[in-house]
Amino acid sequence: MITCKEATAMVEMRREKSIGLANKMKLAIHLVLCKVCAIYAKQSELIHAVIKRKMTAAPSAQMIESTQQQIREKLKIAETEN
Repeated sequence: MITCKEATAMVEMRREKSIGLANKMKLAIHLVLCKVCAIYAKQSELIHAVIKRKMTAAPSAQMIESTQQQIREKLKIAETEN
């Protein structure tokens, strides 16, 4: 049985490279038995999919302006805290 730390590392590694059949089986067993790691794996896949969509989509002028405004607001908050 692998640890949760090993399982989360494998979840991330399997996206980048093949983790081998033995490790795939160990991970699959761990994800069946450990609900927390199973949730982590699902969330990781969702986050990766969202980032991939955002990276492939050209930013709109509205998205750029919105991001710039958010940065300005955070900078103002940081200035007032100091």
